[in-house]
Amino acid sequence: QAIVDVADRAAGYGMPGVVVDGMDVVAVYEAAGEAIDRARKGEGPTLLECKTYRFYDHVGVRGMGLTYRTDEELEEWKAKDAIQSFEKVLLKQKVMSQKKIDQVYDEVNADIEKAISFAETSPYPAPEDLLTDVYNQGATA
Repeated sequence: QAIVDVADRAAGYGMPGVVVDGMDVVAVYEAAGEAIDRARKGEGPTLLECKTYRFYDHVGVRGMGLTYRTDEELEEWKAKDAIQSFEKVLLKQKVMSQKKIDQVYDEVNADIEKAISFAETSPYPAPEDLLTDVYNQGATA
């Protein structure tokens, strides 16, 4: 019989497994907090299975025209987007203003642009360096 939730496998390793809505930032935070508390008490690890949805295709870009999911499915999950949902929580609870959220977006976008610029202007590695730090060479004596 197939296991639907990976978290169910945790029992075989002597630990609890918890399924969490990975699209709910607060639920993930709370479940992680409980797992951390459990570990700090010396009660061992917890397997958290955070169920989410990948908006992009397997190759990491949109619009590849792959047919393994419908446009309707994608739109249904976009309505549950974790970031947008959490923004609503922050605004409703008056944790952040829309102005502050916009400022955070601007700062993050600026960081992304800097990273892209750095990547585009950086030299390619020398061929002899391509495998540096890729494989573990084992413990040294």
